[in-house]
Amino acid sequence: MKKLLVGLVLIASTTTAFAWDRGFHGGYHGGYYHGGGNWVAPALIGGIIGYELAQPRYISPAPVIVAPQTPSVSCPYPYQPVYNTVWTYDSYGRSYATQQFVGCR
Repeated sequence: MKKLLVGLVLIASTTTAFAWDRGFHGGYHGGYYHGGGNWVAPALIGGIIGYELAQPRYISPAPVIVAPQTPSVSCPYPYQPVYNTVWTYDSYGRSYATQQFVGCR
């Protein structure tokens, strides 16, 4: 809605400047040109519109990274748990390492 309003203001300012310059006054009187300063308002409005369109419109939220918990596995006394490193991807396409339990050794 804001872009539509800005576009209409820009079109209205340029068309009224041209109509005032050439339509109502004719532009030329007695061999010389009248009304050479009617470009300032459209240029100012266009600069403001260009500045506003160049500003960022949204702020993306910071991603929330939740690392999966390594399950604690208990093995009998002489044995130790063995883990395998597995690379997985989160919803943003980033990879991270997780430990996967293989067995007791």
